[in-house]
Amino acid sequence: MTATKPTEQGSDSLSWGASTAGNTLTYTTAPLADTALLNGPADVTLYARSTTVETELTATLNIVAPDGTVTKQADGILLGSQRAVDTGESWYGKNKALLKPSHPFTQASQQPVTPGRTTRYDISLLPNFTRIPAGYRIQVTVNSQPPADFHFPVSPTPQQLAKLAGGLYTIERSAEAASFVNLPLTSPGAATPSNDNWGPAS
Repeated sequence: MTATKPTEQGSDSLSWGASTAGNTLTYTTAPLADTALLNGPADVTLYARSTTVETELTATLNIVAPDGTVTKQADGILLGSQRAVDTGESWYGKNKALLKPSHPFTQASQQPVTPGRTTRYDISLLPNFTRIPAGYRIQVTVNSQPPADFHFPVSPTPQQLAKLAGGLYTIERSAEAASFVNLPLTSPGAATPSNDNWGPAS
């Protein structure tokens, strides 16, 4: 992952239904020059093409220590037919950057995926409050199905499974369709202790 858009054409592939091992795309930043504070929800926006009329995409946010230790922070999942975004319920940051997409998840909001067409998918990740030391890296992994450690059991319906079967996904990372991640990062000094005692941390 880089802080700027790619300047060249690029893409990566996923197969729906394949074993999780070996069917995961991993994107990692360079080591952070300064300590940062991850404070709030995050969004993973993927531009992708599919061979099927339904898609299933998951994203996981990790922090990678200098010794290679990976610590999971949050994850999210989205069915392509439920990709509509409720702009009134979603959270936006500076320059209208999408930070927490909200999807209606209703029958009326459903829309099939058009095979072969590059489509935008906004995956909401659970909020976090994490101090990331200098030298650590931020990592996002993308999969076609929930990993084994996904935060909540999910399973497509039989009707959705029929539309997902055999799907091949092409994740774009080009200047025209730059998949990206929006993270609410700030300086640790921007956070101040609360005057209220909220009890022990969970």
